[in-house]
Amino acid sequence: MTRVVSVRPVAAALPAVAAIAGGTAVAAGALALRLTDLSRVRPDPFYDAAVRSMGTSWHDFLFGALEPGGSVAIDKPAPALWPQVVATKLLGFSTASLLVPEALAGAASVGLVYVLGRMLWRPAAGLAAAAALAVLPVAVLTARSDTMDALATALTLLAAVLLVRSGSRGGKWALAGAGAAIGLAFNVKLFQALVPVPALALLYVAASSLPIGERLSRLALTASVALAVGLSWLAVVTTAPGREQPFAFGSGNGSALSAAFGYDGIDRLDPAMRPAHHAAAAVAQAPGPPGAGRLVGAGGHLGALLGTELVPALILGGVAAIALTVAVAGRWRAAARAREDAPAGDAATLAPPGRLALAGALGVGAWLLTGFGLFSFLHGLQTRYLDALAPAVALALGGGIVALGRWARMPGWAMACAVAAVLAVPAAHALAVVDDASSDSGHLGQLPASTVDRLSAFLQRHTKGERYEVATATAVKAAPLIAKDARPVLMLGTRAGHPLTPLRRLIADVRHREVAYVLVAGRCGPHSALGPGGCGRAARWAKVHGRNLSARVGVPLYAVHAPLRTRRYPRRG
Repeated sequence: MTRVVSVRPVAAALPAVAAIAGGTAVAAGALALRLTDLSRVRPDPFYDAAVRSMGTSWHDFLFGALEPGGSVAIDKPAPALWPQVVATKLLGFSTASLLVPEALAGAASVGLVYVLGRMLWRPAAGLAAAAALAVLPVAVLTARSDTMDALATALTLLAAVLLVRSGSRGGKWALAGAGAAIGLAFNVKLFQALVPVPALALLYVAASSLPIGERLSRLALTASVALAVGLSWLAVVTTAPGREQPFAFGSGNGSALSAAFGYDGIDRLDPAMRPAHHAAAAVAQAPGPPGAGRLVGAGGHLGALLGTELVPALILGGVAAIALTVAVAGRWRAAARAREDAPAGDAATLAPPGRLALAGALGVGAWLLTGFGLFSFLHGLQTRYLDALAPAVALALGGGIVALGRWARMPGWAMACAVAAVLAVPAAHALAVVDDASSDSGHLGQLPASTVDRLSAFLQRHTKGERYEVATATAVKAAPLIAKDARPVLMLGTRAGHPLTPLRRLIADVRHREVAYVLVAGRCGPHSALGPGGCGRAARWAKVHGRNLSARVGVPLYAVHAPLRTRRYPRRG
């Protein structure tokens, strides 16, 4: 007897199988692009030194110390580097362990974009948006860089998912969680993490079916939680006893508040303050290694946002945003159908699919417009800053392509081919980023590895009982040495022309054999030492009175063994 097998169940299961296969491929691709050959990527000595120092004591861990002595802290909140400290403690201090947390955060963003797109516009749109973010060059580059931008983006996306969940189901706990995620994002990247916040607020207001007054009151709850979490670290470190507080890099008075709200805040919008930023302004504009992924310039204007590799994504994103608007034109019919299908008790609280689709289109559009508007006024724009816009571009691309496909009644396989065709060029650029081991870190204080090894070996041999391994004219000059040796360093200045240690303190430390060598940076002539970009009074004194070892170690190092005769040198002006 012949058994007849129906093909209908098999055909019905094909879309689910295809979705699972597509999701697996996107996840695998995102992980591969972000984790492959991390050990070849050039790290950032400035933040690497802080990670190494923060792992030496709980005090340094809390305050974000740049050197193990705890005298100077980084300009960002310490929680931004806590994942890297944990990773290096578990895996050992290496380039790969330093980069793994950010790479995993970038991969998590891909998953969160899928969840967000699925909630707003069905699974197909979520999968297409996730695929777009997985291969977007700026997202891949940032996730493979020794900075905290990818982690901030992941936390922002978590807040977006929780806001949409609350808007569709009416839960308050999800709103509180969204506020906490926004606060954590602020503790990671400060004001850059707040760029999507207006769009997220609009997303919730448009997604929720509650009365407008209730929506605003719940948003106020979210804002209060975000404020409490976001300022928690600053409140702890700024109320600690003064002797426990390191000098915050970039600040004018040593306060973490000054660094957060001034140096990393309003000063970024003021072109007159740009030279005061990271001795990195020149480093950031300097050409990197081949394939360094410099997708935009550092011009600080709207034209800088239109870097050659971003133009196709921007054009496609604009087309996709239009497509999303067309796709939600039928929201009233979808809303009516959702209300008819929902139980009578849930009809008042359940947001219909049409409302979510419209909220998604409005939120993504506001995200893009807000980001481009703010970044157009930013001076010293870096490629990694645009990671804050990458999810919006990916959602617009993925959701727009699927919306256009549904409008044109394209079969699923045809839409998949269209997505693959659109993402082919970004994927090729992403592969180039991986192949070239590119990074968009600042590389503050970068020195050749051979030079660092030679300097470290020399100091290891010649500093036995001193408290400090070396004194340095600027905080960033000794960053590679700190990352390698994890020994206390006497900081003479936080950056060029910004003194920290008085000359009398250096002389006293030399006489008491606390420090024997000084690493000089910047202009250090008789008159230029005290000017902008100068090495400072203390470093100039070391250069005048010390023994020059530059030829021996490959960097401007001066021995200042006691006892020394002191003599005056010309003052500026």
